[in-house]
Amino acid sequence: ARERSFRGLGLLNERVRYSWRKNLIVFSHYPTDYLKELAGTMDDLRSTCNNTDFPHNIFYFGGHRHSTDNTTGTPIWPNEQWLVGGGGGWSCDGPQQGFMVGEISMDNTVTLHPVIIDKEQCCPPPR
Repeated sequence: ARERSFRGLGLLNERVRYSWRKNLIVFSHYPTDYLKELAGTMDDLRSTCNNTDFPHNIFYFGGHRHSTDNTTGTPIWPNEQWLVGGGGGWSCDGPQQGFMVGEISMDNTVTLHPVIIDKEQCCPPPR
């Protein structure tokens, strides 16, 4: 599992540094606060251009915890990070449960918005 994690981080770092795409959309099991000790990775997630100064935006979606928000992870400003482990299941780690909707327009503009549902609809009652 550790080797797979390192390969995944290597692929992420390579894509951020060398991709010519305007928008990089990243999905991971782990939210950004799990990556904060990896300074190079966090620098890459905060970058606004690749190694040849081609501009890009990064939209990072992590899970692990059961909530839908952009306030509990480590910020990667000016890029965006979201925790998207909401919707119930085993447990609920916060009042905001739901999912994300994203739209990529023809001009490469990305628009994101969370759809928050009533926590009582998806979270088991306390035992």
